[in-house]
Amino acid sequence: MIGTEYLLGQLNKDYFMNFLNRTAIVIPLLLIASMVLSVLLYLNITKKVEGGNNPTIGILTFKIRSIQRKYDGEVVWETIPTETEIKNRDTIRTVNLADATLTLEDGTEIQIGENSMILVDFSDKKWNLNFAYGSVGAKKGSNDGLNIVSGDSSIEVGSGELSLNKSGDDLSINITKGDSKLKVGDEEKTISQDQTATIGKEGVSVKQQNYRLVKPLGNSIITTTETSKSIDFSWTLSGNRPKKSELVVSNDPRFRQIISKTSLNSDNATIKLKPGSYYWKITYSDENNKPTESSTSRFTLFYNDGIKLFTPTNNSRISYNSNFPKPISFSWSKSEIVSFYRLEISDDENFNNIIERKETRNNSIAITGLKQGNLFYRVIGKSSISGESDIISETRSFSLDETKELSKVSLVEPSNQRNISLPSLKDSGILFSWKDTIEYNQYNFQLATDESFSSVLRTDTSNKNFYRWNSDIKAGKYFWRVTGINSNNEKMTSQVREFNISEDVKISLIRPSQEIQLELQDGKSVNFGWKPLPNTGKTNLIISKAKELSDPVFNEIVSGNSKSVNLKNPGKYFWRINWSDGKTDSISDIYSFDLVANLPPPKITFPRASSSVDMTRRDDLLIQWNTVPEADLYFIRLLDTTGLREREILASRVNGNSYRFRDLTKLNQGKFRIELKSLSKKQDGGFTESRVEKIEFFITLTTGITTKILTPERIYVE
Repeated sequence: MIGTEYLLGQLNKDYFMNFLNRTAIVIPLLLIASMVLSVLLYLNITKKVEGGNNPTIGILTFKIRSIQRKYDGEVVWETIPTETEIKNRDTIRTVNLADATLTLEDGTEIQIGENSMILVDFSDKKWNLNFAYGSVGAKKGSNDGLNIVSGDSSIEVGSGELSLNKSGDDLSINITKGDSKLKVGDEEKTISQDQTATIGKEGVSVKQQNYRLVKPLGNSIITTTETSKSIDFSWTLSGNRPKKSELVVSNDPRFRQIISKTSLNSDNATIKLKPGSYYWKITYSDENNKPTESSTSRFTLFYNDGIKLFTPTNNSRISYNSNFPKPISFSWSKSEIVSFYRLEISDDENFNNIIERKETRNNSIAITGLKQGNLFYRVIGKSSISGESDIISETRSFSLDETKELSKVSLVEPSNQRNISLPSLKDSGILFSWKDTIEYNQYNFQLATDESFSSVLRTDTSNKNFYRWNSDIKAGKYFWRVTGINSNNEKMTSQVREFNISEDVKISLIRPSQEIQLELQDGKSVNFGWKPLPNTGKTNLIISKAKELSDPVFNEIVSGNSKSVNLKNPGKYFWRINWSDGKTDSISDIYSFDLVANLPPPKITFPRASSSVDMTRRDDLLIQWNTVPEADLYFIRLLDTTGLREREILASRVNGNSYRFRDLTKLNQGKFRIELKSLSKKQDGGFTESRVEKIEFFITLTTGITTKILTPERIYVE
């Protein structure tokens, strides 16, 4: 009995394995599994990120450029517009040259500078702001507590204003109004108005500011309609005036790129600046002749190019049928500093009698039901910058004329006087299409051999806006039109279009385009394409290194209207398509292209991959690579990859096989990556590029200091 059960088990096992080994069974199962997984992947990618059940704690009241938000527990970032509600434990980050203002429910304003990231958490009836990097300003609202946490540091904000700048491990705090408590580990200090606290590798230091920066206000937004604007700077000084002091303006918080240095003899200065984000401070020598500096203040100069109207165009005339009114589309340019737009339509130029007023957050809107006559319109943008006046566009006029006449049907395809190849129509036929409108509930399609339609070949009446002709097609000239029919049996006929069907086949070459230069890459083919695709006959692709196509390297009958061919040798190539169905022959033009040798990348010889470079006694960082004979130049990038996001500190073209990086202020302890590629000049003045050679290495100092990487949620210590 036991032997019988074993035998049956083996038979069932063999049957099951034979079943799985059948190609007819396995391939469909794999295809079905692949389709199901593809659908699930698509749904996962396109699924909108939900905010969860966390309560709303504030609103994004202002933004410039891209602002992104990540919900609590999610990993996907989404770009958000002005007036977006912010939920508890949302993480907000900004990109280069971006600005944002987050207003909490108690009225506290959080100003977020460029390249910054924060997380807002409301718990225990206290506002907790986790500050990862960048620059942030806080203007306290109600009496609810506000704590700002950055790494090991915690700032309890009193009733006042402060700003923070964080770059690397260094954090600076400037109190412009009120008092705040700073706690670092077990150490606690009170920072008062006009004091600055600095937290760095040497510990915590609190200094009284002799210079109080007054104007421009910290984290303020200044708008201009010009390409540059004169900015007034002012400050107050307590104590004696230093013998030498300078106003320093930069476009980065570490003042590595100085925009302006101005010697000071008074308490104000004026500097002309282009739109952008700026940081400014005053440097001076104290009474002991020791170089020192004031706190740093930040502001943004924003170029406001106003609101430009698009449609309707000025002095345009619009006709409409009162029985079938069409919406009139109003559109205008979008402004980054506008929270919403208000469209106003009036029958007088001074807008004393506004007949239509609509508000929208979009830069377009459609209006129906306007009366006929001369009308005027304008768009008013509500500025999202506190204290800024509304942005008002120009005023445009247009006229509405009521008519009982129906509009003509608008034909789409085929286009007028189009030439169509008969061999390409044997199976597909010709598709005629026109625009569908609410005026008509039926369409009458007509096809004829003469323009007067005395010899109609085809006619069709339906509620569809297309017709396919796929039988008895012959070469010749044809004409077609469409008549729209409304519910009252009123009719309006379109214009007449003509097209020509030819028995000839004209093959047009698409790619590679004429005289293009392509790079020969290992394992990759050159894709050849042409049109049209005749449904009959044979298509012959010929490729040769000779202009007369003798001794071809490829000469085969191909299917479809494209073919990938593996060409192994560089050089100049010529190609052509020959087509024939036994009755008709078609030969395309001859195109040529150059296939150039693959440009090899350079090999980085120093630093070695995954090695450590001790910079304690070095004055520069040396980067070396081998020489590529085919290269004219090299492009090198150096990136700091230690923190949450990569930071580019070098991007330059180099003539030679080495580079010495001497700006050591941009280097920290941590992980770095070098990216290097060869460049070869082309005849058109551009460059052929090799693939990128990459290596990662570490920079160390013999000081025993650890590196910390901070995020709003966790701290990682190497």
